[in-house]
Amino acid sequence: MAKDMLDAVCAAEEEAASREEKAAEKAAETAEQAKKEAAALIDSRKEAAEQKSADELAKAKAELEQQSKSAKAEAEKACDDISALAGKNRESVIKKAAALLLN
Repeated sequence: MAKDMLDAVCAAEEEAASREEKAAEKAAETAEQAKKEAAALIDSRKEAAEQKSADELAKAKAELEQQSKSAKAEAEKACDDISALAGKNRESVIKKAAALLLN
């Protein structure tokens, strides 16, 4: 009977050791899976952030391009206005300069 009890204790210890080993393996697998999922989440968030940055950059570039076109159009109009005004006054200015030089 004592041998049976000793065998039962040994079997229980072996079963406990086996369960402990399996639990350690399961914990290692779970930790590894968690690391993979965290890395995938980080990559996903990084890609999303990069895409958002690229979109914002493209939007800002388009807005600046539009502002540049508007500023160019305004500058060209101002130059045309100045040119037209100078053209109207050119003859008068030349006559006044000639009169001052000749008198």
